[in-house]
Amino acid sequence: PDKSSVQKNFEMLGVDVRVLQKVIVPGLADTDVKSMMLQKLQAWRLTEFEKVIWVDWDVLVFRNVDWLFDREWMWAARDDPLCHMQAESPNTGILMLYPDEVVFNALVDHASKVPWTNANGLIRTYFADVQKRPVKLLSEVEADYGQCLGHRIPTPYRNKDGTTVTGAWSTPAFVHKSGGVQYTWYEGQKVNEDENTCFSIDLKVQRLPSKGQILNVCHYHPLSAYWRDNLCSAASDLLKIKTIEVESFCSDECYYQLSGDFSCLEQLPDGPMP
Repeated sequence: PDKSSVQKNFEMLGVDVRVLQKVIVPGLADTDVKSMMLQKLQAWRLTEFEKVIWVDWDVLVFRNVDWLFDREWMWAARDDPLCHMQAESPNTGILMLYPDEVVFNALVDHASKVPWTNANGLIRTYFADVQKRPVKLLSEVEADYGQCLGHRIPTPYRNKDGTTVTGAWSTPAFVHKSGGVQYTWYEGQKVNEDENTCFSIDLKVQRLPSKGQILNVCHYHPLSAYWRDNLCSAASDLLKIKTIEVESFCSDECYYQLSGDFSCLEQLPDGPMP
């Protein structure tokens, strides 16, 4: 939105930017949403690396994940957005893989031959049914959805008698989306649903009515401040992005004010942000 180069901005952050190519599947139009889903298959084309960890854009890496490179074969998060625990299907938003051009071409061919609705299903069926070697699944404390935080995720921190230590000791290394809310919005009674409320700069979505005032619900999320600090360090402090959305989100005055006034999104004070 600020007309700066996305590639140059990422390079300023030390990112080695790779340009995606079109993934051509017979019978599938370039504009089809499935074509966009298949872009992640190009991770198998990074053959200069022995192993690659793919993470979707809405994944937060909370702690060191080098241990994953020490494991054999492929690993993915569990596809368990309803937090039932011990799901048996992979969520390829978090995936450790072995780049291989032959596998890439085989996956594209598989996409043209079998019915599928998302990349999770396509990758799962190829490795389970064609290669006969299913993708292994990470535990919930290694990778899980944000809506499952504090919700039955087993902790490795135990008392001497084997019981779990009281407290929040089960935050996953990979957190896929923040989780969100379903509510009737106080203006116009419009029903809103959002599964990534707090890993976002949309302050209007984050603010909810509560006991006569408007609260930012993300103030109560255990990882939102961590996500915000990282986002603002990159976007505001290093890249100097000057959009109203970024400047509002990264202003402590705007982010922490407890009122229903959204004027900070429309007119910011002159001078440096707080």
